[in-house]
Amino acid sequence: MKPGLKTKIALVVAIPLAIEVYFLFNLLGSFDEIKKERVAETMTMETLVAVNVLVNDTVACGHVMLFRPKDDPLYARYSLLKQHHREFRRLLHKKTAPKTANIDAFVEAVEALIGASERCNINSADDVFRFGLQDQIQAATWKITTYGEEVIRELSKLREEQALKSSQSEAALRDTVIGFTIGAVILALLAVAYILREFGTAFNTLMRNTERVAKKEELLPPLKGAGELASLDALIHNLSAELEEARQQEKTLVENTAVLMCSIGPDLIIHDITPAVEKLLQFRQYEIRGESLLSFVDPDEKQQVAKTFERCKQSGESTRFECRIKTKAQRFIFSEWTIQWNERDESFFATVQDTSIRKEAEKLKAEVVAMVSHDLRSPLASLLVSFDMMDQGFAGEFNDEGKEIVGQTRGSIVSLMSLINDLIDAEKFDSNSYVPHLEIVRIKGVLTDMLARDNEDAKSKQLKIELESEDLDVRADEEKIISVIKTFLSHAIKRSPVSARITLSCLRRGANQQPKGMVEVKVEDFGEPLKEEQCQQMFERFSTTSSAAASLRFVLCRAIIEAHDGEIGIESPTPKGATALWFRIPLQ
Repeated sequence: MKPGLKTKIALVVAIPLAIEVYFLFNLLGSFDEIKKERVAETMTMETLVAVNVLVNDTVACGHVMLFRPKDDPLYARYSLLKQHHREFRRLLHKKTAPKTANIDAFVEAVEALIGASERCNINSADDVFRFGLQDQIQAATWKITTYGEEVIRELSKLREEQALKSSQSEAALRDTVIGFTIGAVILALLAVAYILREFGTAFNTLMRNTERVAKKEELLPPLKGAGELASLDALIHNLSAELEEARQQEKTLVENTAVLMCSIGPDLIIHDITPAVEKLLQFRQYEIRGESLLSFVDPDEKQQVAKTFERCKQSGESTRFECRIKTKAQRFIFSEWTIQWNERDESFFATVQDTSIRKEAEKLKAEVVAMVSHDLRSPLASLLVSFDMMDQGFAGEFNDEGKEIVGQTRGSIVSLMSLINDLIDAEKFDSNSYVPHLEIVRIKGVLTDMLARDNEDAKSKQLKIELESEDLDVRADEEKIISVIKTFLSHAIKRSPVSARITLSCLRRGANQQPKGMVEVKVEDFGEPLKEEQCQQMFERFSTTSSAAASLRFVLCRAIIEAHDGEIGIESPTPKGATALWFRIPLQ
């Protein structure tokens, strides 16, 4: 089986590496051998010097002992001889000390002279002759001189041999390094030649095909064979085909989409635009390119649009805004823009949608809401006044059944008016026309006043509402915040069993984005815990977990809190086993 790409690369790397390792071990061995030879040569040189010193000391010491010159103290010569002898013996005990034929006889002769000297008082010349030691001293001195000369000749010859061997080893090491270096260069050249022959053409083809994919150019013919490089080239061809197909789909999508897309320079000159401009503004593409965007914007909105583009460039974030733009027929239409600054291309990318139909629908919805608020709320208010008068006896006395019917009808009218008010408020939030009427509100006082009023539903169920509140100030729309808390309390009262407890708390909470923190208002009831699905849908419009009126009321609560830059949520069950509705708004 033919080796693959990984095997070939491994061989190209492994063979030179193995040779380099072999060369390294040989080089280390040669260095160790040369080091040993240098050590042996040094020891031979030290031994040769030591022998010379002992010979000189022996001659001097023997001469003084025999002839006793008055100007040469014997004890100093003798002490120096013994010291050099001890050093010489330590030198000979080393493993690397040289061995010669006459060195042992030389040592014995030196020790004989030292032994003869120790038998007499070395400071008295008479002792030498009285004990008959002069012959021994002369014989020892002669032996030391004779054997010393022989040892010196042997050591000198040994040193010359060691120096020659060291020189030969260094020359061999130099030749080895040169040989391996030349071999490594030749091997590297062979490896380069092999790589160029085996992979060079294929890699060049891959690189050129990769560049052509980026430039959207036609690729070179596929590589032949079944190797890894051929497979990689096949993947590049497949990728190019898929990219081309994706580009065609993108082109088709762009050309047929109803959303207008364009690129705009920092000077708000339109560089490029999609064919959707013909449907949206009835202009041809070439009629729009090179024109200033502001020439198509409603004159009353030009300054604001220019500022919006500048803010988008400075922030680098996607920005959405609405403006009116002019068609070829000189008619202005409503449009919604989403723009993003591209730092690399130094241009804006924009998408534009026609919102005229939506604006008409919003206008129609506003008219319907106005009709509801005028044509329905006013008659209902009159009906409510009439039923109040009937309940107070202005239309005569009713029997018990009649009073019950009047009460039920009046309650239905109140509920209907509340629903109409909720629908009107929902319209305000949907159209972004609601602006909170912010004022400083002492939240603890608001809660205290609210609980001071009798709640018929809570009273009929004998519920106990407990208040836990810090004395905190918030900047909020007091009327709307009270409506949220009332909705929370009504929900808790409805869920609670008879004689149960409801907790209303108002406490400070920390928040990373609010330096002064947040105030958290929480209503907890101890009714049956809600399911996870019910909690998730609590603040969603048209929730299936509650009635339409209750669902709309909770949606309004969420909108009110979000308009105050706050948060809203529900937890069921809490660690205390309760169901808690809560919201947080920034502290003043």
